[in-house]
Amino acid sequence: MAAIVLLALTLTLALLVWGSREGLLNRFMDVSLGYVQQAGLPIWVVAKVDEQGRVMDRELFQKIKDMDFDIHPYRLVEWDQVSLPNTMDGKTPLWKAEHLPLKGWAISAHDPLWKGSRNPSTDTPSLPLKVALSQSLFQQYFQCVDYEKALTDKLPHFQKSQSTSDKLYCLANKPLWLEVNTRRGRELMSFSIHWINGRIPTMEELAFLFPISTFSALKEAKYSPELKYYPEAQGGTVQRIKILIFWQNEEEQTLRNNLANCLLAKNVDNAPRNQIVPKYPLPLEWVQQCTKHYNIPLQTSPEQLLKEPYLSIAESVEGHRFRYDNDYLTMLCETHDASCQPCENIVPAWKRFAKKGYATCEDKEATADMLTMIGGYQQAFVYTARDTLFKRLEDIKAVARTPEALPALSFHPYYKNALTRFAFIDKVMNLLNSTYSG
Repeated sequence: MAAIVLLALTLTLALLVWGSREGLLNRFMDVSLGYVQQAGLPIWVVAKVDEQGRVMDRELFQKIKDMDFDIHPYRLVEWDQVSLPNTMDGKTPLWKAEHLPLKGWAISAHDPLWKGSRNPSTDTPSLPLKVALSQSLFQQYFQCVDYEKALTDKLPHFQKSQSTSDKLYCLANKPLWLEVNTRRGRELMSFSIHWINGRIPTMEELAFLFPISTFSALKEAKYSPELKYYPEAQGGTVQRIKILIFWQNEEEQTLRNNLANCLLAKNVDNAPRNQIVPKYPLPLEWVQQCTKHYNIPLQTSPEQLLKEPYLSIAESVEGHRFRYDNDYLTMLCETHDASCQPCENIVPAWKRFAKKGYATCEDKEATADMLTMIGGYQQAFVYTARDTLFKRLEDIKAVARTPEALPALSFHPYYKNALTRFAFIDKVMNLLNSTYSG
């Protein structure tokens, strides 16, 4: 049925405007294969697994770039890595679309999809908490009432928005709270939003785009227990709160219990009764929201003289700093630690990879290739101009690790189907052009 509709459309338009074949064909090309402004046509490729189990590692990726391909790989964001609150097995009441899961890709800041989704910025942090959202999909499937209910249950002192006729009223000039998976467990983080009008220009129905730098740091932090990556710092340094003391002149168990619950306290054997130890180090803002909710002052320095009851910080921890460039993650020691020897004390796995050339180790910082540490890319877009599409398709078929090796790339099944449809249209257009021009 789809082929018949396409044929009928082609015949009708071609009969009317056969004199402008090139413009019409370009339009069909854009509709069939997609088009990204200032980048061109995306060719969707898949890296084949070679005999050593490799996909698109650093060696193959560099080889492709050296062949002058404008290639931009991506990673699929799984629900257990980044998700809306109250997500289980990929499903959540916050996203009501049984046939269309909340799907996102992690991409580079240099990717045309990312650059085209937001206003350019010169002060973007290394590991940003930013997402680009498909406005059309969120308008259809995102549930503000369930979203705010979930945040009320999970966040201290969360204030609901005033409901309006706008279906996305809860996100108007506000961040999107997402759960990210760290070694400490699932943590709620707020992400600034850039709305993409309509749909994200890919053949899959994507709901969001996620920064690959932040995604890579989250993955690596899960494997390295001593790596103190706190996402809210966006690559910079920040302190989190490990232990607090609740001071009160009278024993008010209810108030203490409420405060402890808000601070995600865990039971610690033989700990003083007035000590509160969160399950994992908490952001200072989280602690402040809890004290605000229960109207308890927070002492941030010993010089402050406060009337009981109040809360004081007994122990904090400083996170590491990070840089990210070209799929290399650099970890820098705390500012006060002059010689922390990161490959010895924080990320010992990187020391092993340094011997193979995949990491570098210095006294105050260490750098590792994320294409090795968390695995190579499996899929990518190769962008090309319209007039070089067919040449590029042939060039891609010839990409191999060595002259004797099998081809390293194939086309995604969705893309192959789109090529077949476009080839059909092209043949019909050629037939009509030769008929009416003769």
